[in-house]
Amino acid sequence: MRTGIDLIDPPTRKKTLLNLGCGSAAGKIPGVVNVDIQPFPNVDVVCDLNELWPFEDSSVDGVLACNIVEHLPNKVHVMNEAWRVLKDGGILTVLVPDATRSGWAFADPTHVSYWSLEGFWFFTKEYAYKVQEEGFDGYKRNMGIRCLYRLDDNYEWDNEGNLKVTLKAEKGET
Repeated sequence: MRTGIDLIDPPTRKKTLLNLGCGSAAGKIPGVVNVDIQPFPNVDVVCDLNELWPFEDSSVDGVLACNIVEHLPNKVHVMNEAWRVLKDGGILTVLVPDATRSGWAFADPTHVSYWSLEGFWFFTKEYAYKVQEEGFDGYKRNMGIRCLYRLDDNYEWDNEGNLKVTLKAEKGET
């Protein structure tokens, strides 16, 4: 499986991109806004991703979250904030240990949230329609989910059980 900048499709690379949780020098991607909670020399923006992210609404074309979301306790906050800063049609690419396939998802004591392909569906247009059809119109709103993404078939696993998911922000209807 690809890593780092290779996770981002070439057309998206030429736009405004965030690299969340870039960590030490190994995680820095040139030409991208590198974000981390620690003020490492390679970090462009220091912020706590558990808080409101310091970027304007609809201001970025892509967000790369490579091995970071499992370290953040509130899935809804992460997905809402990524959606908020993404432009309509912006791309969120997540690489995360899949809780249904990787022992590392639970073994690493720094992991505080557990992700799977099925978990991403809660934030998608496809799931919103299903919930609406079943009469649970207020479900997403009651859970604090403000975002809406399109998933299609943009996901894959590596041989270690890591899941790569690419979601497209849908801003027209939430």
